[in-house]
Amino acid sequence: MSNACASGEFSYQTYSPQELQAVGEARPNKVFLAEFSVMSKTPAHQPGLFLSVSPDSGEGSRMSWVGLEDTEEGIRVSVNDTPDVDGEFVAHPGPLLDRTSPHEIRFWIKVNQGIDNDLVRISVDGVDLGQCFTTWENYYRTAPEQNPPPNRNTPATINSLQFRSSVPGPPALAGNGYLFDNVSITPSNGPGPPGCDVPIEKTADSPTVTAGGRAGYKITVRNRGRLAARNLRACDRIPRQMTFVSADRRLRRIGRQRCLTVPRLRPGQRVSFHLVLQVDADAPQGRVTNTGEVTPPPVTPPAAPQIPAIPAGAPASPGGPPAVIATPKPIARARAVVKIVKRVPAQRPRARPPFTG
Repeated sequence: MSNACASGEFSYQTYSPQELQAVGEARPNKVFLAEFSVMSKTPAHQPGLFLSVSPDSGEGSRMSWVGLEDTEEGIRVSVNDTPDVDGEFVAHPGPLLDRTSPHEIRFWIKVNQGIDNDLVRISVDGVDLGQCFTTWENYYRTAPEQNPPPNRNTPATINSLQFRSSVPGPPALAGNGYLFDNVSITPSNGPGPPGCDVPIEKTADSPTVTAGGRAGYKITVRNRGRLAARNLRACDRIPRQMTFVSADRRLRRIGRQRCLTVPRLRPGQRVSFHLVLQVDADAPQGRVTNTGEVTPPPVTPPAAPQIPAIPAGAPASPGGPPAVIATPKPIARARAVVKIVKRVPAQRPRARPPFTG
């Protein structure tokens, strides 16, 4: 399959057979497990090749999304979800796959009654991507124009996989593309995938700091879950009364944040860093809160606009991408409060009385 002939509509896309027992918030089955294998038909780079695969209602109502873009380096996997109640889409970069061998991709989804509480785990070749994704339930609840058919349920039920060709590619892709096999779908009412448990701790070196002096903080991120977490960012959001001075780890500056990138955090593992901030000399007296956050990695916009890293047809307009890509929300936050006190100027010593003998 390729996108040499593409369409932004839904009914005539390629679907796997539909399971009779669909998964949905109002259905007995709440867990959707789907797998498929994919590889390139040729080891050569196929410029413009882009397809997506989504758990679907069998009629076009997608509830998750994996993109497969053929780049010069290999097949780039990406994920899109709607982690906030505003329903805006967030793009997450995934691994790069070799074109010469098949790769297994798995969706493991648990839907829960209520808003903003579904869970999606995605693995590639048996390795979990290390992040708790969401379904598209927030999108359907905030996009009334998507509620009529084919989206008959809000949020949508899931019973199949949609293999979607909606981004037009060059005619040279005809007869080539990706090979798909080993499609397997299992609806159930089991416990579902494990959630994310990556708390962050933040402590101040001293509960009190002096205006014009320095304040130190230690930030620690732990993985208490059962799966390795990948591509995390542990960030310190520096208060406006303070300025960054130094840190014992190399940190990246993002606005007023200083962030440590954590490529992989195994279960039970922790990572820490310490930083020093300069308090403004004219900082007002009182309590100041310094916040630390754990967030997914930032979204990197695609280089080629004809192969977007966001799901074509996902938002209100069936043929176009979302107008805005939301910033991934933090997984966890921690706060440390210090009290700024007034600096007392040094007093000059009194002159000694003259010596008289």
